[in-house]
Amino acid sequence: VFRLMSVGLEEDQRDQDPCDSLMDPSRIKFGTDGWRGIIGEDFTLCNVRACAQAVAAYHLKEGLVGAPILVGYDTRFASKEFATATAEVMAGNGLKVLLSSAAVPTPVVSYNIVRRAASGGVIITASHNPALWNGFKYRTDYGGSPSPEVLTRIEREVDCVGGDTEVRRLSLTEATSCGLNELVQLASPYMEHVSGMLDLKRLQSAGLNVVVDAMHGAGGGYLVDLLFGGETRIEELRGERNPAVPGMHNPEPI
Repeated sequence: VFRLMSVGLEEDQRDQDPCDSLMDPSRIKFGTDGWRGIIGEDFTLCNVRACAQAVAAYHLKEGLVGAPILVGYDTRFASKEFATATAEVMAGNGLKVLLSSAAVPTPVVSYNIVRRAASGGVIITASHNPALWNGFKYRTDYGGSPSPEVLTRIEREVDCVGGDTEVRRLSLTEATSCGLNELVQLASPYMEHVSGMLDLKRLQSAGLNVVVDAMHGAGGGYLVDLLFGGETRIEELRGERNPAVPGMHNPEPI
């Protein structure tokens, strides 16, 4: 099909990135906790790359190049692929990327940004929104949400993508081979940190019967691992990944 589509096109047209005609930066608006959209409608690989290019441009202009940028993702549909696309754009702009090796909850990424002294981070997640949604969150070097001023600057950079700014990409394989991408395990440092804040032995020996509903999210398994090994019994519901989140209008613990 793609060969047929290319018949009759001029050489320079065939060399164009298909995203050039598919990006729609005008539809990308960052709220206090990032940008969310419906998968396949406005939340597409092309628009995620536009967001990533905007964040990369902001980091370059601010001189935030001495430390890596962290990229994480949740268990939503295609979140891993969106995170990979984000990492490729960061690397294409010469920024060192630490890419999560597995789906993780947002607090795990935020903690690791600070622990690893990263320049900031991106998390692909729609949080509590219904199954059709996904999202692009930006985190600063302190692991929290950026100020309105920073978000405005990133939005301005998004508006330039496709016009004055082109999306720069480097494949994950190339980025890894040249030292611009590294797969990192984020859960263990976070779990160690949380364990140090709690009296786990007391909780494990309390003999409690605990039920936790993970709602098919990235937090599946965390509480089970923390409380395992004592008299407390814990049962996890919906701990496996299922992007359709069946039985829930939206996966929110309310």
